[in-house]
This record gives sequence, structure tokens and C-alpha cells, in this order.
Amino acid sequence: MLNSSDQTPDERQRGLRRRAAARRAVSILAAFAVSAGAAACGSADGGGGDTSGDEQALSQEEYLKEVNAAQTEFASDAAKLNLADPSSARQFGNSLGDLEKLIETLRTRLDQVAEPEAVTTEQDTLVRELGDYGDAIRQQKDALTSGDPERAAAAARKVGRASTEFSRDFDATIEQINENLGLEGDTASSRD
Repeated sequence: MLNSSDQTPDERQRGLRRRAAARRAVSILAAFAVSAGAAACGSADGGGGDTSGDEQALSQEEYLKEVNAAQTEFASDAAKLNLADPSSARQFGNSLGDLEKLIETLRTRLDQVAEPEAVTTEQDTLVRELGDYGDAIRQQKDALTSGDPERAAAAARKVGRASTEFSRDFDATIEQINENLGLEGDTASSRD
């Protein structure tokens, strides 16, 4: 890797523009990660055991526990990714790859939850939204890490739009789940 004194002014400018575009995309992705964790379903007292492999619908309490645990784990793991200040396009690409895996893990985990009948449509919507968002990141990953400032900036805008749309839609779906379960106005932060 060249140090800055070995680079021409144009090369330094391209590097600065690339890093700026990457940072814009990162701030959007980081906001998504926080949003997904904060938008966790409302809570209800009660609990349940491990229901993996069960085809019978979970009780409301078990469902909320499973979904909240999946979202909390996702948010915690996403916060550990080096998306905010990658040292190189390659490191940023690795972090995006890790984020893709986390999104896919959350999607798969939610897809395996045997949701109560009252939220079947919304649960399917959450799974689809996660898949679509993961696809959007995957489609822009090469451009974001290309080193080409214009491609990276265009990709950052696309990921930004996808992140905004995903966050809005995901939050609305969580609100609908809470409403369907009789938890309107209840959020993850109101657990007692």
C-alpha cells in the first residue's frame, strides 16, 4: 500500500472521495443496525423453552421472546462490525460481507419462528424485507468497495435509499405485529 507521500494529488483526492462515500454508506448501515435492534417487538411477561423444530405456533410470549432475542443479538453483533471507520476498501468489503451474513442469519432465524396466527402475514413480511435488504447490500458491495469514487458514491446513495426504505418498512411491520398482538404503544424499551 502506498503511503500518502507516494501518491499524486489526484490519487489522494480519489482516496478521500472513496472514503467519504464509504463513510456515508456506513452511517446509513449503522443507523439500520441500531434501528433493527431498537424496533424490537413489544414484550409480554411469560416465557417458553426452546421451540426450535416445533411446527406448532408459539404462544404470544414465546414468540415475543424469540423475535426480541434474534433482533437483540443482531444489533449487538452488527455494532461490533468495523463499518464506521474501515482502514481500506477491502476491510470495508469484509465488514459488509459480515453484515450480509448477520442479515441472513436474522432472516433465517425469523423465518424459523413458528409465529402466532395473528401475525403470520407480518412475520412473512419481516422475512421478505430482510431478504430484500440483504440483496440490496449484496448488489452494491462491489461498487462500494471498488475504489472508484463515482461508483462508490452512486452505490452509497442506492444503499442509503434501501436502508431508509427498509428501516421505515421494518418499523411499520413491527408496529403492526405489536398491534395485532394487542401491544399498541408497547416497545422494547418499556419492558419491566
